[in-house]
Amino acid sequence: MNRFFPNYEDYKITSRFGMRTLNGVTKMHKGIDLVAKRADGGSAVDYITAHTGGTVVGVGFDASAGNYIKLQTAPGVVMVYYHMKAPSKLQKGMAVATGQVIGTMGATGKVTGAHLHFGIQVNGEWVDPEPYLDRDYLAQSLQVALPVLRRGDKGETVRAMQALLALRGCACGVCGTDGSFGPDTQGALTAFSGEKCCEKAVWEKLLGVGA
Repeated sequence: MNRFFPNYEDYKITSRFGMRTLNGVTKMHKGIDLVAKRADGGSAVDYITAHTGGTVVGVGFDASAGNYIKLQTAPGVVMVYYHMKAPSKLQKGMAVATGQVIGTMGATGKVTGAHLHFGIQVNGEWVDPEPYLDRDYLAQSLQVALPVLRRGDKGETVRAMQALLALRGCACGVCGTDGSFGPDTQGALTAFSGEKCCEKAVWEKLLGVGA
């Protein structure tokens, strides 16, 4: 089973990351296009599963991307899934586990055929996702900063930490993934790591780095 299409053993790449020319126009392709691969080598439409777990930070429709979902998988790291067949049932702030079904491959937006566009954005910059397609994505492999979070902090990075805690079995009480580091979040963090703040070693444990 591959990381994107659960009903097929493999996928095939139809367009890689980098400059490309379509309909006489050359521009940067900020991700990689994938389709499910049948045993006979042909392509098929299938459900899409999350390559890496995280928090939903964007979901909706765009004229170019079609139906899309964006997951923050680590501080500064967002993975995008474009051109889904139908709007996702997930909502912003929800925690998503690795391998969880997030939609179906489709042909919405600006496309020439049904496929999944998968992209990785690190601190606002697009990177080539191909080296990470078949293995765990580790934040430190791209030297992503791991900020120290303490009680009272707020924002999307706190939300990402809360989602990771929930995925590790330490949900943050009634506050859930609200992006606010309050007493419930501190309690969940302490239960998970024995620490009151989220520092580098705790981030690495949450992300599974070195595991």
